[in-house]
Amino acid sequence: LSSNDPTLQSVELPRGLQDTFTHEVARCLEENHIVTSLTISFFSIVDDGAYTIANALGNHLSIEKLQIRDLRNQREVNIFFEALSSNKRLREISLRHCSICPRAVRSFGLCLKNVPCLQEIRLTDTQFGGTAFGQ
Repeated sequence: LSSNDPTLQSVELPRGLQDTFTHEVARCLEENHIVTSLTISFFSIVDDGAYTIANALGNHLSIEKLQIRDLRNQREVNIFFEALSSNKRLREISLRHCSICPRAVRSFGLCLKNVPCLQEIRLTDTQFGGTAFGQ
C-alpha cells in the first residue's frame, strides 16, 4: 500500500484489523496515490483507530469509491463522517451493515453535503435510528 504499486488500485482491509494497526494503515494511505477504491470493516476498530483512519481518508486525494462495513458505534460514526466530509474526490460511498442513530444523522448529512463529486450512495443493511428512535 505504501509503495504506490500501480497495480494496486483496489484495497480491501481485513475484518480483523485492530486499533493497533490503524496508525500504520493510515500512514500507508496517506502515502498512497494509486488506490482509487477502498473497502474497510470497522468491526474491531474503535475510538483512536476510527479517528486515525477517518482523517487519512478525509485527506486522501485519489480514493473515489469507498465501502464501509460494520460501522455501528455512534462515536465512531460521528468521527468518521466528520473527517470524511473534507474529502473532495469521493464519487461513491457504500455503507454495509452500519447503524446510524439520530445524533449521527447530522454528521452523515453534512458529509453528503460537503463532498461535491458524490454521485452514488449505497445503503445495504444499514439502519437509521432503530432503538435510538424508540422503535
